[in-house]
Amino acid sequence: MTASKTAANSKSRVQKSTAKLVVLGLLLSAIVLVAGGCMQSGTAPQYYTGIKGLELIFPYDGTIQTFDNDTFFLGIIVRNSGPEDVTTTNPARLSINYDPKYISLASSPNANGDYSHIALQGRSRDYPIGDEEYYDFSYNTKALDSTREQVKTSLTYTLCYPYSTSLSTAVCIDAQKNGIMNDASKACTPTSYTSGEGQGGPVAITRIDPKTSGEGQNVRPSFEIYIENLGDGYVLNSPDGAYHCDFSKLDNNGDWNQITVKANLSGTELECMPKQLRLVDKNSYVRCFVKTSDIAAYSKADRNYLTVFTGQLDYGYIETATRDIEIQSQKQYSLTPFVQGVNTHCNFYEKWNGAQCVAKCEYCATNLNDPDCKPKGTFANFTFTSGFSCSCELQGCIQKSRTGDCVYGFCQPGTYCCNTASASN
Repeated sequence: MTASKTAANSKSRVQKSTAKLVVLGLLLSAIVLVAGGCMQSGTAPQYYTGIKGLELIFPYDGTIQTFDNDTFFLGIIVRNSGPEDVTTTNPARLSINYDPKYISLASSPNANGDYSHIALQGRSRDYPIGDEEYYDFSYNTKALDSTREQVKTSLTYTLCYPYSTSLSTAVCIDAQKNGIMNDASKACTPTSYTSGEGQGGPVAITRIDPKTSGEGQNVRPSFEIYIENLGDGYVLNSPDGAYHCDFSKLDNNGDWNQITVKANLSGTELECMPKQLRLVDKNSYVRCFVKTSDIAAYSKADRNYLTVFTGQLDYGYIETATRDIEIQSQKQYSLTPFVQGVNTHCNFYEKWNGAQCVAKCEYCATNLNDPDCKPKGTFANFTFTSGFSCSCELQGCIQKSRTGDCVYGFCQPGTYCCNTASASN
């Protein structure tokens, strides 16, 4: 080879390496913007972390205590705590399960939307804690057998929804795997990616092992991707059709624990085998590699370099939330009202004030230190002030709850306990 040809080849490799570094810089900048959101005061919100997608949250803790031939209320919050949007074209679906021998669904008082078609925006700069909806439901209890003083049963909300988990990370392409250059002179050395924190969804990529095989004058990068269900729910088939949350159409064997895996390297799609991955004991792995049609771009003559690997998991997911219900027989139980001030017969949203049952919101606005005015569960850090009253509609409460100015379950269903003196009113 002549000196001029050697110099030309060297110059070509330098130009190629420089171009790849420029592209890498742009791609890494995109990763920062996508994964972190826009910079605010020198910090980037971490939207693509955690293992939560859509969540079911009871606004208050404790067993529901009621009587037979009576009515009780049990609301539920549906919150999108991950970064992916759930849209009207492929919505989430909420279903309710209970023993019809003891309970029947009366109504959904607020009627704020069809709870079988739920759309919620993901976490972002506009919704830093995730978009949410609140659903009020009322239930009728049935008469108990004359021999029964009490029955313990339960009520379960089941949420099925489509979701995606995405990860972009820098990887080293080991073009010099055959030892043409020593490790000290390489621009990078392949290392594994590991994380148990999730990427903003219940199914996560926990490990990526990069590998390279030589094929003639080229190398074929490949990646072993380890995937795990880190959430408490169940994985369904990937949400390719509207049937994915229709339990009557689910195949008991074929539709459970399957995930669709996609990956690309510097924007070029990789071949993944298997593309439809089945989780076993909540985890499994898939191998993704450069297609034969694209292998010419990975020459052994290239120096090692960094580029961007992106993986995407598409799946359906099921979350459940259960509340215990205790039903007492009115025939067996003394109905003398409010003996010694006992408030057993007040509704869950009411409090005995010494003379009658009043809304907890009204009571707590004037009894700030009462232990019953310290909500539990999702509102554990909530604090009442004298400005609270049952004066908000649902959408207003959803907005105010983000700033601690509204709480569910302290007013008659259909109205909500909010701070009328807050700036967000």
